[in-house]
Amino acid sequence: MLRKISLNDLQKAVDGAYAEYKDIKKGEIDPRVAPYADAKSFGVSVALTDGTIISKGDADTAAALGDIASLPVHGLLLQQLGVKELIKKAGKTTSHKLRKLHLPVSAHGVRAVSAVEPQDDPDGKYDLIINNIIDMTGSAPVLNDKLYEELKKEADEADVENKLADVEYTLYDDAEIAISQYVKLEALTLTTRQLAVLGATIAADGVNPVTSKNVYDGSLSAPLTTIAAVHGNPDRNRRWLLKSGVPAVFSFSGLVLAIMPGLGAIAAYAPEVGKHGRSKKGARAVRYITQAIGYNVFGSARLEVDK
Repeated sequence: MLRKISLNDLQKAVDGAYAEYKDIKKGEIDPRVAPYADAKSFGVSVALTDGTIISKGDADTAAALGDIASLPVHGLLLQQLGVKELIKKAGKTTSHKLRKLHLPVSAHGVRAVSAVEPQDDPDGKYDLIINNIIDMTGSAPVLNDKLYEELKKEADEADVENKLADVEYTLYDDAEIAISQYVKLEALTLTTRQLAVLGATIAADGVNPVTSKNVYDGSLSAPLTTIAAVHGNPDRNRRWLLKSGVPAVFSFSGLVLAIMPGLGAIAAYAPEVGKHGRSKKGARAVRYITQAIGYNVFGSARLEVDK
């Protein structure tokens, strides 16, 4: 079943989400990004697969990617390994003790970086990941050097390298380098406009809707969207999917990215986050938009924006 909405309908949904939540205080700013964030900042962007971008509020305010960085890393891994091999490598959790470590950095994100080729070539690996992010966004992220140093210090003080070794957690490259590179990716900053284009590239079967560059094979979009849906805590993801109907990834900085396969992506930013490190304002803005336009990735109806 095909259902159409107008571009004006989408604009009203974005405007409505912004108006509904712009004056609401929800949560606190993560201390790690507090020096760089304004509690009043709130931005929403929707990028469609044809390159149309609709934004409201502080859509040009950059914030740290946090664990959202793992999404383009997994996109690169899917290109290098394919689905079956990625499942084998990603599935090697050798100890249930991992869940009890409470690490300040995602072990799965670190492993994803470690699996990226080339091995034993940290500069080559990092450049490849950055170039992939640039291809997906059509523009370059900016590194917050001070945040990177803070995240790296936090990982060092928490002894992440040795704790992962103690539970026999499988990595595919030098652990210290993989940890350092992943926290550096976490400290990269994008605006909601840039982030929405990254998500829309996934939604458009690997074609950047702004630059028209074919970033990766379209067959990889479905597994990459699935990775977004299951990323993080299973219980929280389940509740999120039931409420919103869209796969999404979140950053401790307040960024949210939701993917709407075949249609586009929604990115939102509000720096105040809840106890689980997710922006409540950003999450609610995304849900407002999906509900207003009647989009649900699990529904039978296919949605188009009629211009």
